[in-house]
Formats: sequence, structure tokens, C-alpha cells
Amino acid sequence: MKNKTTAAILAFFLGGLGGHRFYLGQVGLGIVYLLFSWTFIPVIIAFIDIIIFLTMSEEGFNLKYNRAYMQMYQQQPTVVINNTNHAGNFTPSHNNNTNSAQSSAIQNNELKTDQFELAGNEKYDNYDFDGAIKDYLKSLNVRPNNQEVHFKLGCLYSLLEQIDNSFFHISKGVEKGFYDIEKIKTHDNLAFLRSQQPAFDNFVSNGYKLQKSIEPSKGINLSDDNISKIEKLAKMKDQGIITDEEFQTQKSKLLNY
Repeated sequence: MKNKTTAAILAFFLGGLGGHRFYLGQVGLGIVYLLFSWTFIPVIIAFIDIIIFLTMSEEGFNLKYNRAYMQMYQQQPTVVINNTNHAGNFTPSHNNNTNSAQSSAIQNNELKTDQFELAGNEKYDNYDFDGAIKDYLKSLNVRPNNQEVHFKLGCLYSLLEQIDNSFFHISKGVEKGFYDIEKIKTHDNLAFLRSQQPAFDNFVSNGYKLQKSIEPSKGINLSDDNISKIEKLAKMKDQGIITDEEFQTQKSKLLNY
């Protein structure tokens, strides 16, 4: 378990060298801090990190930096004695085989969802946006009504400037129950989406719903293979092997537009 006070202290004394990032297991970021330590920029960033650590709730800190521990804790088997677990909560009897099977299926699905979403969160935090998208899409295959995952996908697609997909997932998140509308209006990772005027204004005035004419309903069904092909096409375009027009044509075919 990582401690936010310890992280703040390390940021204060060793922030310029990335000490707190190494402590939090973010080795890649720690190395970046080391490489740029001579510029004093890491010192400034570390000062901001200190403020974030000290103002962050314990729950928020654990969700971001102690996910692996929390996941392991949640997966510990529950010891049942007289239908009561150690937390004092009543555990349903296993006499009803049907209810037991249903409960087991729900727990297995939630576990799978946790694994995919947690893996996506980890990649998101480490700026592996393409990898995070793949994991979040897998999470939606298990639990398509997860509004938080839809919101995160909307943020990621905005960062990658894939506007149609970003609008689609934000719309889906609101449809599935994402209620923090202010977050849509202010979240840094949605800045590019909000810059798309008048499309974003129309989106808001339409109750955060897509117009039928622009809904990318087929865009969500990307397989890992198609995502890989699009990434290869993008690299070929950047290297000048294919033109932008050829890239768009091939991409449209893969997306079934």
C-alpha cells in the first residue's frame, strides 16, 4: 500500500529527481523527471504534485495508486460461518442452487469487468491511450452499461482527436446514467471535443445526445485486429508511404462507414 503523505514528503525532498514517482511505481515518469532534472521543471511539477497529494481524498489516492492492492483484497475468498462473513454481513444460503449459480455468474462478470477496467485505468495513467481504449472496449463487452468507462473512452478519443467516437461515448455515458455534466464541460481531456464548434453546442442543446446523422454506431465495434490495422495505416501515412486520402479510404473500410 502506498501512502499519500509519504508520497508528498518524497515529492518535497526528492521531487526534482522523481523520487515520489518511483515510490508510486511510475518508473517511466520517474525516469522522465531524472532526465529533465537539470531544467528545474520537475521541481515545479513536483510542487504541484505535493498539492494534489495533500488535497486528494484517501479513496481517490487508493483508486489511482493502490489499485493492484485493492483488486487483490477484493478477490480474497469470503469465509462463511453460519451464513455470516467476517464483516458481519449476511451471506445468502447455498441451499437454492439457482440463486447460487446466478450470484456466482454476477461475481465472475464483475471480476472480469474490474480486470479490464483496472488494466485500462493503469494504461490511461501511463499515457498508453491506445492500450487503454482496447481494455475499456473489452470492459464494455462484459458490462455495456458502465457509464464511467463510456466517459473515459470519450476523454481518450478526444485526446486522440477522434471526434465522432468521443461524442458517441459521452452520449452513451449520459444515456447510461453519467450525471456529472459539469465534468463534461470542464474536464481537461475533453478540451478538444469542446473546441469543435458549433458541433459541441448542438450536442449540449440536444441533451448530450447525438443527432442520428452523425451517430457513429458502428465505430464502437472495433476489433483488436482492426485497431492494429488502423495504427499501421497511420504509421504508413506518417512515413509518406500512402497519402492522406488513401489512409481515410482504408480507415473507412475498416470502420464499415
